[in-house]
Amino acid sequence: MCLLDIIELYKSGYTILEISKQLNIPKSTVWDNCKDEFKRIITELHEKEEAEKKEQLKGLIYQYKEVFIENDLYDASVKILFSELEHAVDLKSDH
Repeated sequence: MCLLDIIELYKSGYTILEISKQLNIPKSTVWDNCKDEFKRIITELHEKEEAEKKEQLKGLIYQYKEVFIENDLYDASVKILFSELEHAVDLKSDH
């Protein structure tokens, strides 16, 4: 089994311990040879999750804005509050 196979097992949800048992090699060998790739995969997953959360939050903001408009509650002060909230969400995603 090559390095790419180990990476694919990891992407499929296997833990380092499970991979080492399946391949009958020490955990340290799996980790030492793949740690940079594992860290990259974890970083990508976190970024994807953050982007999904941001989009979900933007959708909720839009839904609440619609409720305010439908109930004639969307005035200048509420517009400013929604703008600030949207801006805060955008700033959070830039960090």
